[in-house]
Amino acid sequence: MSTSLNNSPEHDYALRLEGVCKFYPIISKPIDGIKYMSNIAFGKHEKNLGTINYVKALDNISFGVRRGERVGVIGRNGAGKSTLLELLAGGLDLTKGRIKINGSIYSLLSNSVGFNEELSAYENARNFLGYYEISGDDLEERLKDIEDFVELGEFFYQPIKQYSLGMRVRVEFATSTAVKAEIITIDEVLGAGDMYWAERCAQRMETLCHRGNTLIIVSHSLDQIMRYCDRVIWIEKGKVVMDGPTHDIVKRYEVFLERMTWFSDDIDDKSINHTSVLEELGDVTLPSSGNSVIRWPGRGDVLFEGIWINGSTSNSITINRNEPVKIKLLLQAIKSGNYGFRYLVTFWNRYGKRLAILENNIDNCELNESESHEVIAKLPGNVLGNDEYHLTFSLFDVSTADSSKNEMDGRLDVIYKSITLNVQAETNHSNKSKVLPHFSVPMQTSCI
Repeated sequence: MSTSLNNSPEHDYALRLEGVCKFYPIISKPIDGIKYMSNIAFGKHEKNLGTINYVKALDNISFGVRRGERVGVIGRNGAGKSTLLELLAGGLDLTKGRIKINGSIYSLLSNSVGFNEELSAYENARNFLGYYEISGDDLEERLKDIEDFVELGEFFYQPIKQYSLGMRVRVEFATSTAVKAEIITIDEVLGAGDMYWAERCAQRMETLCHRGNTLIIVSHSLDQIMRYCDRVIWIEKGKVVMDGPTHDIVKRYEVFLERMTWFSDDIDDKSINHTSVLEELGDVTLPSSGNSVIRWPGRGDVLFEGIWINGSTSNSITINRNEPVKIKLLLQAIKSGNYGFRYLVTFWNRYGKRLAILENNIDNCELNESESHEVIAKLPGNVLGNDEYHLTFSLFDVSTADSSKNEMDGRLDVIYKSITLNVQAETNHSNKSKVLPHFSVPMQTSCI
């Protein structure tokens, strides 16, 4: 690569991309096909093919991945994620740009194993690993590891044409992850099967992570991305939208998807001007408390004006496990009306799993424009386990719930995963308990 992306030494990076483009021609008439093939024969780039139109699968992508980094790639269908991994695997030619790879790379792509249905899982696994020149004791050790992982018993030595789909996927996953490489790219192949096997696959993936491999994972499963990755690259229409820490990028992507639902029933609808949606993903400041937060779309008749946790307006709060939690919410009416308020405080863990919900009975309140309304919720100590929680605050008007079947009609405001609550043990002797999956605490309310 002729230029560097930053001042870090080249050997710190597992791979680098600079100005990478991949265009696919649209052949609408025979003459386009002739032009395309003739230009390829003469070594011309697709961009110089004159009247032929192109789909820009990737458009000027540049980033670097450090050794040992675990990077997730997210985006809607057709964003260019799989094309990116195909380029890294060498299965596609670049239209423009450069890719520099430092080290051995293995790509775990969908349907990439290519088993022979007449052979057993053992024979297929042996052939697959032999292709990567794995032999001797190393080969036998990995075959034993695959057999132990899949738990098929005598079926491991039977032709795979006798397998169910779940059994076959299990063997393919175990075999493909038995290949060792410095850089591993994965495309939508995790979590196949029931919950037990999804967790088994997750544990196997974590083993790869702990080995220090460089991982690049494409997945629509955001909880998998949050579980395995410490950094996320978000791609939309072939361009990098955001690149940064996993939690921050994923929650903004979730807000993007949520905002898209207000324009269309299909979140992959490419006819919508997604740029206008992206422009609304920045932080907003709550005027009374000064919190910097991310807001979901809502009716906006009444909005959160301030949020305090145990008197603090910080976006990251640490408490002892036995300490009660006092949540103060200040609302402001943008539009006068009679409201039946429903408040929800949702607790998410660091992997995006919803653990608990704090909710109230209906709070009937009449508010004039610009009038404020204060809500206080109290959560006793020793209810939350020792963990990191990301809090979402939701406000609904349920006074018209009987006349509407659409949740969005009653949603007034949502502050999404914007405040982090760190719950710690009081001593070094951890007494970590599970969080209740759901609990309800009446909220004390008062108008001010």
